Amino acid sequence: MEILTLLKANIRHKKGSFISIIILMIIVTMSFTSVISIQDNCSSCINDALDSVNAAELQLYLTSDALSDDLLSSVKNNPLVKDVISKEAVSTFGAKFGDTSYNNPWFLTRLTDEYRLLDDDKTGYTKAAPLEKGEIYIPQGLCTSMGCG
Repeated sequence: MEILTLLKANIRHKKGSFISIIILMIIVTMSFTSVISIQDNCSSCINDALDSVNAAELQLYLTSDALSDDLLSSVKNNPLVKDVISKEAVSTFGAKFGDTSYNNPWFLTRLTDEYRLLDDDKTGYTKAAPLEKGEIYIPQGLCTSMGCG
């Protein structure tokens, strides 16, 4: 009861301080709510994007002599495994364009119908056009970091 009396007296005599505290509490609450919403939206957007492109939860890279039919069938028959996709690829541990070098591993595969390209405005995807001899498609991350097209 005494706390309420003190609070009422403070509000009556120090309205500016009370209003400042209320505004500060509103700002803190709005900031906290915004951070929580952004975290939830980012998590769900990432999962939706991975589902839309059928991205793997685990990727395993083996040399052709290490991948046997027995190993492949045992992985496919494992109850924890939903789907297995096997692709031939050439591995490289770097890329160079002009004077720029990029030292991450890359796996080069044949172009198939499942690959899509970003639109020029980078808001959607289009089907990849067939390549001419000597042409390649590169990932957007590599294109951006090396400044090539």
